[in-house]
Amino acid sequence: MEKEIEYSELMLIDAALQHVKTDINDKLTYYVGKFSKKLTKYVEKYNNLSGDINVENCSLDEKGNMLTDARGSLDYSKEGMRKRNAAMQELAKKTIAVDFGGCMCLDKTRVIKLPVAAVEILNGYLFDVTEEDYNYQEKK
Repeated sequence: MEKEIEYSELMLIDAALQHVKTDINDKLTYYVGKFSKKLTKYVEKYNNLSGDINVENCSLDEKGNMLTDARGSLDYSKEGMRKRNAAMQELAKKTIAVDFGGCMCLDKTRVIKLPVAAVEILNGYLFDVTEEDYNYQEKK
């Protein structure tokens, strides 16, 4: 199942996956692993593109070498930072086609115990949880 999403949503999905414990041997762990592997190439591409934006807009010395601050991070002029931020916002809104095929976990027993924010972000990609699923669990 291929789905069009923005890079900003991709990064939210990637962050939400960090809230799923994978030290339990169950179906959810299996699908999280499979899902994470599929996302890796898209996250790497985003990281490369954002790195390029950082390099293109950082300050340079007279020899063309990139300048860094005391912490070793790239240094930016005011204008360079504005351009960088605008380019990063544009990148975040860029839509990409992501293949989520074969990654839907149908076992909801552990899914509904995840943090609500993670469920809201991952719902529809990694699993499909409805309000009835939560109501059923609360009645148990």
